[in-house]
Amino acid sequence: LLPESEKTKVTFSENGTMYVGTKRMGVYKLAPGAEEFEQIRMPAGHLTNRINDILVRGDVVWVATDDGLYQLLNDEVIAEFSMQSGLPHNAVHGLYEDSQGRIWIETPDKDLTIIDRMISDVQMVGSDLREKPTCYAEDLDGNMWIGTDGSGVWMVSSTDTVYYDVNSGMGSQYCYSLICDSKNNLWVGHRGSLSRINIEQERVDVFHGTGDETFEFMPNASCLDENDLMWLGTVDGLLRYDAEKDVMNKIEPALNLVSVDISDSIHDVFDEIRLGYGEYKIRFEYVGISFRRPDEVTYQYFLEGDDLAWSDADSKNYATYNRLGPGEYTFMVKCFNSDGFGGENIHEVKIFIDKPFWAKWWFILICLVSAVFAVRMIIVRREAAMKRNQEYLQRELDARTREVVEQKELLEVTNKDITDSIVYAKNIQKAMLPAPDALPKL
Repeated sequence: LLPESEKTKVTFSENGTMYVGTKRMGVYKLAPGAEEFEQIRMPAGHLTNRINDILVRGDVVWVATDDGLYQLLNDEVIAEFSMQSGLPHNAVHGLYEDSQGRIWIETPDKDLTIIDRMISDVQMVGSDLREKPTCYAEDLDGNMWIGTDGSGVWMVSSTDTVYYDVNSGMGSQYCYSLICDSKNNLWVGHRGSLSRINIEQERVDVFHGTGDETFEFMPNASCLDENDLMWLGTVDGLLRYDAEKDVMNKIEPALNLVSVDISDSIHDVFDEIRLGYGEYKIRFEYVGISFRRPDEVTYQYFLEGDDLAWSDADSKNYATYNRLGPGEYTFMVKCFNSDGFGGENIHEVKIFIDKPFWAKWWFILICLVSAVFAVRMIIVRREAAMKRNQEYLQRELDARTREVVEQKELLEVTNKDITDSIVYAKNIQKAMLPAPDALPKL
């Protein structure tokens, strides 16, 4: 019989030998056909008897304890790995072998550690993990995924960092079990929920327990059997999942626009709504009906004339716009079922908010005509004023010209009189005085 100690691991070898790890009493095995369990001799020490995980490959058994990692062959310890061998910590909490034959070692440290079981060499793997790893899984493309104690799930890659956490839609940051199903979906067990990551679509679905189910998953308690059935261990028992029977729902939800609330007044839903000039608060309510997981229907909406892009998909079934001014708008909404199918049926409603009278074409035309008429009147009046000024200047010029002519004529008359007087005086002088040639004779 097995000792009265908590069982931490049960696994089988290829020949059917059962290995059982206990919390305080070491490792036991039950060979095919045997009636009693046999304890495997391990180095003495209470930390060595604390078994955390067992990995069996052929005749070699790897045993993870609180005092290091042991490699056994034919029930004899042939190698021991600890901090002296390059491990970041002596306590080894879990083991995972990938398709390349590397054993990933879980310790309390956040550094990733692997051992190539062919050469038994400890290697450190560089990563950006923020918290210590708690579980491992390899997807169908050969990528390694690491569940952590507080920062979600990370993919180990030398070229890119890919991770999922609560901001990506996961149920929790804390991961206790991790497994990849036959459709390349990652399943992450938390305390209180189960997250499914669709790697191809980069989509996360979260499942919660119903009734008395707590969905509290045990550390590393998950596996795939030979029929590709997935088994998950919880505090309430085992969950079984068959990926082949999980058919995706490809039926789009039936979408209806329920109401349009305009400034706290409900309007009938038509394809077109016309409103007078003003600013309006408008709220659209809609509903998508799906018979499979109806509470997981999601919506996207877009208001042409106001929004720049479609909204992110979420379960909120209304959209509110607080201040819509004059213009033409088209509200569009579409929905998707729980598996992400939908978006083909887009419901539309057009809204026209009238412009103010000063922005309408007839008012602008009147203003333009009035402006042209006013400019024309200004030009006409200016031309008339210029003509009057020109006539005034011409009259002034004519008057000045006549005055100059009259002064000229007066000057000519005066000049003639003076000339005549001089000639007259000269004649008198000649008459009174003797001739110059007669003076010597006197």
